[in-house]
Amino acid sequence: MQNDFNIFKTSILENNKELFNNLPKGDLHNHALLGSNRNFFSLKFPQFNLEHFTQNEDITSLTNFIKNNIIKISTTKQGQLTLFECTILTAINDGISILEMSVDYRLVYEVYDNQSEKYIHDLIKIKEKYKDKIKIHYDLGISRNAYKIEHDAIIMELIDSTIFNGIDIFGDELSKPIYIFKNIYKHAKKRNLKRKAHVGEFGTAYDVYEAIKTLHLNVVQHGISIINDEKIMKYAKNKNVQFNVCPISNLKLCRVEDIKSHPIKKMYEYGLKVTINTDDQLIFENSLFDEYSLLFNEKVFSIEQLNEIRINSLD
Repeated sequence: MQNDFNIFKTSILENNKELFNNLPKGDLHNHALLGSNRNFFSLKFPQFNLEHFTQNEDITSLTNFIKNNIIKISTTKQGQLTLFECTILTAINDGISILEMSVDYRLVYEVYDNQSEKYIHDLIKIKEKYKDKIKIHYDLGISRNAYKIEHDAIIMELIDSTIFNGIDIFGDELSKPIYIFKNIYKHAKKRNLKRKAHVGEFGTAYDVYEAIKTLHLNVVQHGISIINDEKIMKYAKNKNVQFNVCPISNLKLCRVEDIKSHPIKKMYEYGLKVTINTDDQLIFENSLFDEYSLLFNEKVFSIEQLNEIRINSLD
């Protein structure tokens, strides 16, 4: 453990990404279709000229980027699976020990002709292919925007399949109320899945509280608005909720003015368990090393604090 700290310290002080990549760490907030770096993407899809995402306050800009650059690939089964593998190869290249990646249930409808068993088979096949290089945990992703109650049967079937370690709601926080997912999360809890939700990125501290209470969350993805209400921070701390934060993503989507003022510092100082993650490398062009280095160089965290956060990601 002490040796790992010394390696970590040297990697940050000397800006040595190769050394950093040799350390165990987790990336626990990662979207399978968007987690690749641009090098692996270009190798697998040389025919596509990927745009560069420009910093923007509106989540619509993120949606439009995906529509303009990713949808044309992800509408085929081979395209989907190749994007998944690009994300895994990126994580391996970055020295990630544990990758928690969200895969969308809608793929069953869109590319698998409602045959969930074939979808599960392909997910198992990918996991087996890389099992000696990285520990992959699949989260069952549910888009708030696209969710329909008639999809519940497929979602429940996927929860029961045992291929998923967690469940995660993502997308526009304001598109649908959190309570409509209550029965799904109740079933996920029964199956011992880690219960995540994207909340408190564009929404309020109260939205974080409501999601934790209604869905019995273990984990909040982002959750940075929680610093606006100390009572809710205390509630989350008492519930031992983990916050998987993505600082560069928050910066690129203008959720923070600059990294120096990022809420993760207040969250950490209050005693909330936080981790540092990449979110969407294909869009934000950030590695986990970039995240840690930026937080150190901008004097948000000390090396000792960052190392504690790294260890949090392995718990």
